[in-house]
Amino acid sequence: MRVSSAQTAALMVQCLQSNYAEYSEVAEQMSTGLRVNSPSDDAVSYTRLQSLSSQQAKITQYQENIETAESMLSASETQFSSMSDVMSELRQLAVQAGNGTYDSDDLASIAEEMQSLLDTMVDLANATDSDGTYLFSGSNSDDAAISVDSSGNYTYQGDDYQLSVVVSEGVTVAASENLSDIFFSGGGNFFNDMSDLISGLSSSDDVSTLVSDMLTSIDDTATDLNTAISSIGARSNELDALNSAHAETLLYSESLSSEIGDMDYSEAAVRSEELLTTIEATQSVISKVLGLSLFDEI
Repeated sequence: MRVSSAQTAALMVQCLQSNYAEYSEVAEQMSTGLRVNSPSDDAVSYTRLQSLSSQQAKITQYQENIETAESMLSASETQFSSMSDVMSELRQLAVQAGNGTYDSDDLASIAEEMQSLLDTMVDLANATDSDGTYLFSGSNSDDAAISVDSSGNYTYQGDDYQLSVVVSEGVTVAASENLSDIFFSGGGNFFNDMSDLISGLSSSDDVSTLVSDMLTSIDDTATDLNTAISSIGARSNELDALNSAHAETLLYSESLSSEIGDMDYSEAAVRSEELLTTIEATQSVISKVLGLSLFDEI
C-alpha cells in the first residue's frame, strides 16, 4: 500500500506532538526538581509520596506542639522552683518564730518578713506568659490565679484544668499547671493559713500552736510543690525523647520522599537535549515532506 506524503506528514506531526508533550513533562520536572508531579507521571509513586507528605505534616505539627508544651512547662517549672525557695524561707522564719526566744518586737519583724515573702508567693502564683495569659489559673487563664480582698482574704480563682497537647499518635501531655492540688488541696488554703500566722505573731502571746500547725501546712505544701516540679521534669524528658524520635522519623521520611520523587538532573538534561534534537529533526522532515507534497500538486 502506498503511503502518501500527506499521510507521512500527519504521522510526523503526531510524533512531533508526542515529543513536545514529553519535552514539556521533562521541563516541568527540571523546574520543580521532582520526577513525580502528578498521578500521570507515576501513579504508584505519586500515591506513596502523598502518604509520606501527610506523615511529614503530622510530625511537623507534633514537633510544634512539643515546642509549645516545653515552653509552657519550662515557664511553670521556673515559677514553681522560685515558690519552693520562698517556701523554704517561710519555714525557716516559722521555726524561728516558734523557738520561744523572741519578744513581741522580734515576732513583729518576723511577721513583716513573712508578709513580704507571702506577697512574693502571690506574685509568682499570678505569673503570666508572653501573651499575658495567667499560667496557673487552669481554664480561667484570663484571670489572676490568686486574688486578695480588702480584708486580706486570699481566694483561688482558677480550677484544676490542665491543657493537654497532642505530641504523637495517640499521645497527649499536660502542658499547663494549676495551683489547685498544691496550695488548695483538701479544701485548704495555704495563703490564708499563712496570713493567719502572720497576724497571730503580732497579736498572740503563745504562738507555738500557730507555728506548729503552720509548719505542718508548709511541709505538706512543699511536698505537693516538689511533686509538681518532678512531674514537670518527667513530662519534659518524655517530650525530649518524643522530639528526638520525631526528628529521626521525619529525616527518614523526607529521605524516602527524595528517593522516590526527586529527579536526576543529569539524566533529565540529557533527555531534554535528545528531545530537542528529535523535535528539530522532525520539524525539518515535516517541512520537506510538506514541500514535496506541494510540488507534486503543482
